[in-house]
Amino acid sequence: MVVLSMITKDTVERIGDKFFRLVLRSTLQVPYKSIILIDDSKNNATRQIIREFSRNYSKEVIISSTEELRGIKSRGFARQMAIDLFLLNFSDDWLFFLDDDCIMKYGWWNEASRYIGQQDVGIIWGINWDLMPERKVLLSKLNIDYETDLINQFLIRGGTHDTLLRREALKELNERNIRIPPELHILEDAYLFHSIRCLGYRFAVLKTGVIHLNINAIDANVSKIHELLYLYTLYKYGIKAITIEHTLWKNTMSILRSLIVVPLNTYAAIIGNRTGAFTRVVARVRSRIRLKIIALKFLYKLGNPPKDICEKILTERRKNGDI
Repeated sequence: MVVLSMITKDTVERIGDKFFRLVLRSTLQVPYKSIILIDDSKNNATRQIIREFSRNYSKEVIISSTEELRGIKSRGFARQMAIDLFLLNFSDDWLFFLDDDCIMKYGWWNEASRYIGQQDVGIIWGINWDLMPERKVLLSKLNIDYETDLINQFLIRGGTHDTLLRREALKELNERNIRIPPELHILEDAYLFHSIRCLGYRFAVLKTGVIHLNINAIDANVSKIHELLYLYTLYKYGIKAITIEHTLWKNTMSILRSLIVVPLNTYAAIIGNRTGAFTRVVARVRSRIRLKIIALKFLYKLGNPPKDICEKILTERRKNGDI
């Protein structure tokens, strides 16, 4: 019925072997017999844990790496590899992508089962609840509902934290030669989500969701070059990035509140002696504001708003004579 797939890189070094084992054990609520692992780690630690888990729970495993094909290293290429391996080697109805830092909450599969038999549902996604409190506290100070924001983020840029994809949808994308562009090291999940949505499939959101470690969520060391490349990718593929930075830019009071009120209250609200939490949150908010300012200037210079991603995907395929 289901094949599990994970895209990994230096998982053990990044999150630790204990947390990764908890992630794997949480998947046992899902009735799958096979695992597709695309691993670009610099050592075999992640693969060894997967092999050990597969032996202990009688799972078939296919392990590959993007280095084995044309030397390309990107998450977009890796995810497309997993899809290709799924379609080529298995007949199961669903491909299940799970991030290596997401622990499935109990009851995830029971909730997902309600949608499995609905043929018009092509995507089943569980909310990625943060393990760390910073985002929730920040949003509360901006009068933004945490759950609503997480769902809105998914509607805009997709997500493969814990996502079931229907085989028929993936097969149709393959037949239309709609493939994840290798350049999408980030936003490959957005491209995949919107590609399936553009085919006319519905999506389902699971409130149970996962606990997401998401250690990069509080990383404020984002360069202007990285921000511009991210923005250009959004523009090129027609992905509308209506996220926290839009709210911050919406009016002056939002910006002042984020810079002054939020950090003080956040610092008071964060539990324990987490060294540097205050400065990280302040830097993160300022980085988001800076991103929005750069975005506005950049888009105004381009002159034309980005196309809808459905139009973008279909237009590109028509140009290539694929559809």
